[in-house]
Formats: sequence, C-alpha cells, structure tokens
Amino acid sequence: MNAINDDLMNELKGTLGKADGDPLSKVIVLKGAGKAFSSGFDISNPHPADADSEYFRDMTISELDMLRDVLELKKPIVCGVHGYALGMGFGLMTACDIVIATDDAKIGTPEVRYGYSATEWILPATLGRNGAMEFFLTGDIMSGKQAAELGIVNRSVPADMFERELMRMAKKLTLIPNIALRMNKAAINEFYRVNDVKHYFDYLRDNCSIIFASNEFKAQHEMKNRMGLKEYLEKMNRPFRELEK
Repeated sequence: MNAINDDLMNELKGTLGKADGDPLSKVIVLKGAGKAFSSGFDISNPHPADADSEYFRDMTISELDMLRDVLELKKPIVCGVHGYALGMGFGLMTACDIVIATDDAKIGTPEVRYGYSATEWILPATLGRNGAMEFFLTGDIMSGKQAAELGIVNRSVPADMFERELMRMAKKLTLIPNIALRMNKAAINEFYRVNDVKHYFDYLRDNCSIIFASNEFKAQHEMKNRMGLKEYLEKMNRPFRELEK
C-alpha cells in the first residue's frame, strides 16, 4: 500500500531528484504501484519506547522536507491517484502539480482520529478556512470524484480510463516549450513563497512536535501497540461509522 517510512522517503527523494535532472525528459509522472497511491505514514511499526519530543520533531522535519523537495522540483510533476491517498500520501499528492484520480479513490486525513497532526499544507488554500477545518478536524475521507469537485485534484475519471488520462495529461505538458513549462511552474510556486509557505511549514513542524510529545498521543500509541494495528483501527473508527448510519 506504499506506506511512507524513512526508506521510502529517502528513495523517493533520490529518484525524483534524478528525474528532475534528466536532460532528456520534460515531465515527471508519479503514481503508486499495487493497490494504492499511498496509505500514508507507516504506523505499523511502534515508535521507540524512549521517543521524546525531539524524536518526533526530527520525524516531522523529514516528512516536511520531502514535501518541500517535491514542491521545488523544476519539472512539472503529474500525480496519478488510485486506491488510497491518506495522511502523508495525501500530503505527497498535494505537493504535486497536477493530480488525476480515479472516481473511487479514497482521499483524506484519517490520522487525526489516531492522535496525529494533519500536514496537508495546501488544503486551507484550496478549500478555504471552513472546508479545511472540516477535513483537518474530523478525519473524513472523500472519494476521488468529491476531491475533483472541491478542486483538491484536477479531475477524476473511471478506473478503466485512469492510465490513459494520466498519460494524456503528461504528454500534453510535453508539447509546451520547456522554458515556458519551467518558468510558469516557478511563477505559481513563487506566489506561495510570497505568501510564506516556509513559515507555515515551520509552524506545522512545531505543531506536530507538540502533539507527538503529548501524554494523550503516547496513550493512544500504547493502546495501538497493546491491541495490534487492525484491532486498534477498528476500535477508533467504529464510533465514526455509527455516526454515519
């Protein structure tokens, strides 16, 4: 399910950097192998027993550094989302430039239900304050079709059209003169820099550190380790399912 851990982050950063420097290509396409784009941060492995606020601060810095690296790629990056794009997978998706999703993709920030901080930095700019609040605070999951309607992804298509639409978009970008492609991407990114995305990323880093160092977070993860991941997720999500009946 392409859960994101240190190994995957390091490999992805290296591979994207290599692709960005390839003089024979103009566009990068990123999609998930297997059943999903990414199920999010890998919570299957327990944190060290002596993990403190500095440990979680370093972990958060690594995650945000990966998103910064993707944002700062010179080439446009087209993202294809099927299956799940949750948590850090959602963050990675939103760091890409153009996103094509399947109608039935599952996209959201369910990690807030388990005591994590949401780091999907683009949502306030995309959804506005109230819309971002709803997804940041509830951990709700939307379909690819709903995400397209809200402007979180560029478009969604039926699963049988996914690969064709993804590559059609990538090929369309290759028709644009390279200097215009790169400079127009840079111009849009400059808008976010002027609006101080760096400050927001720094705030997210400190915000996450406080959450991860809290006794409430530690209690949640002691319970997860004691129960096992599958039983823990079932327990935490059951009240939300009951509300939706």
